[in-house]
Amino acid sequence: MSLARGVCLCILRAQFKLSCWKDFFTNPLILKGWESLNGWKLGSYSRFMLKPPKIQETLYLWLSHQTKPLGGLGAVDSTLISLGKTYNKWDKTNYKALRREKCDLGVGSLGESFGVKLHLVSNSEGEIHAFEVTSASTHDLTPIKQGLLSKALGIVLADRGYISQKEQRKFQKESLSLWAKPRQNQENQFCPIQARLYKFREVAESIFAKLKQSYGWVPKWPPRRLSTGLAYILGSLAAYVLDPNKPKMNWNFSHFSEK
Repeated sequence: MSLARGVCLCILRAQFKLSCWKDFFTNPLILKGWESLNGWKLGSYSRFMLKPPKIQETLYLWLSHQTKPLGGLGAVDSTLISLGKTYNKWDKTNYKALRREKCDLGVGSLGESFGVKLHLVSNSEGEIHAFEVTSASTHDLTPIKQGLLSKALGIVLADRGYISQKEQRKFQKESLSLWAKPRQNQENQFCPIQARLYKFREVAESIFAKLKQSYGWVPKWPPRRLSTGLAYILGSLAAYVLDPNKPKMNWNFSHFSEK
């Protein structure tokens, strides 16, 4: 099986919203359609699972060439993708295979769990500008300091986890403004124009919701290896890139008026 065919499998798995790879290989509709197109069988689940590390590199390369420029208005956000059960002190599961790789313990909306964190930058059209997968305990500002917004221009909307006056001053010299909503006890509050535009940051949450609901990027049970979980994530991102219906920021220059 070539790497190109393996990448196609990742995208198709996301499109068919299957809970695991084994369901993909046992689905009669997929098997019949694949054999009619290619004239050969997909193979077994265990044999295909030897390929994800190479498929992961290919998907990263393909997605990096599909990223779109950000010039105007965009958003940055991160989310914890759980690859294990919610953590509690009575759980005897040690996740040794996941611990050896990039997975560690992070805090999400459902509590503490083992997994990775996806950092995503999108433009006003809902297109992916840049992304990075890090360990679950990585701070939101770490990928920003490492150059996640190095090719962005304009205004990038962020949540309160990205508040850093040092980074904001640095970006202003590079024709980029990072707008993070100040806390109530801070002096520099948003002006009416900033408050009006900040509402469009919800597009980042809409992208994560679409990835989760439409493409099922979160496995229902812990994968054996991190490469399997990354195949879920990258395959879902690839399917999102190919989807023409993306959440967009319906903004115009009237939002910059003081009225």
